[in-house]
Amino acid sequence: MSQLSLPHSKRFPLICALLGSTIASLLTAQEDISERSLYDLSLSELLEVRIVTSASGYEQNPADAPASIAVIESEEWKAMGSRTVFEAINHLPSVHVAPKLSGINNNKAIVRGLSGANGQQVLLLIDGESFSRIQTGGTFLGHRLPLVGFKRVEVINNPGSAVYGADAFGGIIQAISYDEGEMPTEATFRAGSFGTYESMLSHAIDLGNSTLQFAFEYHVTDDDDSKVINQDLQSTFDSIFGSNASNAPGVVDNSNETYTLNAAWFWKNLKFRVFSWESHKAGLGTGIAQALDPGGWSTHSSTTYDLDLDLSELVPVGSLEFSLGHHDIETKVDFTIFPAGAILPIGPDGNIDFANSVNLVTFTEGYRGIPNGEYNKNFLRLTHTFDSLPAHKIRWQIGYEDSWITATEEKNFGPSVIDGSQLIVDGTLTDVTGTPYIYLPDEDRTLYYASLQDEWTLNDSIHASVGLRYDDYSDFGSTTNYRLGLVWHLSEKTTLKAFSGTAYRAPGFTELFARNNPAATGNENLSPETLRTLETGLNFNYLISENFSSSIRVFNYSAKDLIQFVPAPISGVQEAQNIGRQDGTGFEFMTQWKANKQLSISANYSYLDSEDKDNNNTPDIPTRMANLGINWRPYENWNIYIGNKWVAARYRKQDDDRPAIKDYNWGKLSIARSFDQLDFRLTINNLFDVDAREPSNDSIPEDFPLQSQSYITEIIYKF
Repeated sequence: MSQLSLPHSKRFPLICALLGSTIASLLTAQEDISERSLYDLSLSELLEVRIVTSASGYEQNPADAPASIAVIESEEWKAMGSRTVFEAINHLPSVHVAPKLSGINNNKAIVRGLSGANGQQVLLLIDGESFSRIQTGGTFLGHRLPLVGFKRVEVINNPGSAVYGADAFGGIIQAISYDEGEMPTEATFRAGSFGTYESMLSHAIDLGNSTLQFAFEYHVTDDDDSKVINQDLQSTFDSIFGSNASNAPGVVDNSNETYTLNAAWFWKNLKFRVFSWESHKAGLGTGIAQALDPGGWSTHSSTTYDLDLDLSELVPVGSLEFSLGHHDIETKVDFTIFPAGAILPIGPDGNIDFANSVNLVTFTEGYRGIPNGEYNKNFLRLTHTFDSLPAHKIRWQIGYEDSWITATEEKNFGPSVIDGSQLIVDGTLTDVTGTPYIYLPDEDRTLYYASLQDEWTLNDSIHASVGLRYDDYSDFGSTTNYRLGLVWHLSEKTTLKAFSGTAYRAPGFTELFARNNPAATGNENLSPETLRTLETGLNFNYLISENFSSSIRVFNYSAKDLIQFVPAPISGVQEAQNIGRQDGTGFEFMTQWKANKQLSISANYSYLDSEDKDNNNTPDIPTRMANLGINWRPYENWNIYIGNKWVAARYRKQDDDRPAIKDYNWGKLSIARSFDQLDFRLTINNLFDVDAREPSNDSIPEDFPLQSQSYITEIIYKF
């Protein structure tokens, strides 16, 4: 008799299914858990108590929200052993977290195949404030946004420009902080693989007529030195020009050290919040130009101060809130774009030029640059939410933003530094700050906007919504976006949702104004990226029992005028153009079963058919994903979570003849034991130590390796 043999990547889902069945059969022998938590609630009770704010800008039940929305509470991500926002959401349908394909060490979120090179098509909010970078879009917080200080995370798979404006394009991720008096007092310490250490403290202080609360995290890691790149772009240059400069084979440097503070002061009708995040000398991953740069580093800091004032007593009905604040981002990067000993073709402008080179120049200490930048934003807004006519809930908002960037740069290449006549260039750097030869001129942008929403309860079963927002930018003009929604409770067990809307993404300063850049230049004639979407979904609750729920969503979108960098007609330099398009059609299926207080099982599957303007499969994004999660509390004060994510069907670009991108299963196990004031947890990521990789361009032929199996131990002391 032949032995049954399954490929390694197919075994884990089967193991999970068998484990789930085994666990279910053993549950009758286990004692009940006395401590009441989310896991003590029936699924129907849980659905009733959940609230969200991201869909409409105010609290409502997810069942009534005009969006496809998922909520992860702190108790849930703790059970999963998640430590960052992106880690907590990576199991949701149509959501995938991947490394950026180039540049600074950072992760990005992909929602229904939409992301952009820097994650700029998915908006990250913290308590309603955007943390997008005006330079390129996306956020440095994808690098590491810890969960300490937050009570829940909400993810919307729909565009939200009708509420939030720019960058709420493919989806929205919002982290919600604890309200006044909710912050737990606890200290946490973690230690694990790859020299990883984390310490956290959260606390609330009663000051009599006011409250101060804060959450702080310190994190450091050396990262996984088994993530080896055997060939990079410099390897290709070595083969062309006869040099021997490449650092490949070499390790992908994702080491980093971060500090995070989330603090708030509450006094009467006023709230003052500070969110500060700093990454200190983080590694540069695979390098800014896909050439390994083991000595390079980047330092980033992001701080937001905002003041919310409740002025509701000034209006006859509803709530009126005035908000103002300041957001500051500072970056400093020490690049060795190509390593010491690199031989490169240099044009008359001092940049790399394969078409019109003057000489082959040897850079004895590397092709180096230190671009720095400071981005500032001042903002204010006024929001009024109220019930007007019978069955109508109105929300209007007006706002203003003023953004500006100041750049500095030192480098050993480019105009005014070299002109191609040199045969050898050393590591001496020239400061081009304040000259026409800097990579990005000082620029500013102002934005005025106004939005209006009306949610109309037609009867006990049907809720309709309409939203409209107008944005007027000083540098590229105005745009108007809408959202239409219908929520129809067909019965106590079935709900139909339908949405339609538009969204946009504003061009970043780099896309508009970058210059003297060997990689890419900007284009001041750019228009915003635009998107139209249509979605229908059905939620089925309690079909088998009050502890069973499932839903299916079908969606279609068309994203146009996507900004891509393509060779300019004369110079051949990569230039930003509105030439991209992405059309997507797909569905998501989710199911959840709470067998009893000890066991809950959730699963989802997502499918996406996505094509570019030439009807080719959109490259690099997952088009098939599935997630399975089992949470088991076998005894009082014990919790075991086991999960698996399957990532499949990612395509290469049409002219990329490399082997197909491999599918993978990413397993996770987290075991926790609680005492009166102490919690202990062990979490294992990449449970079966698979060789998981994310797609790269052909400069790194073997794709980006993800971390090998890792362990994290955790101790929490509750005061």
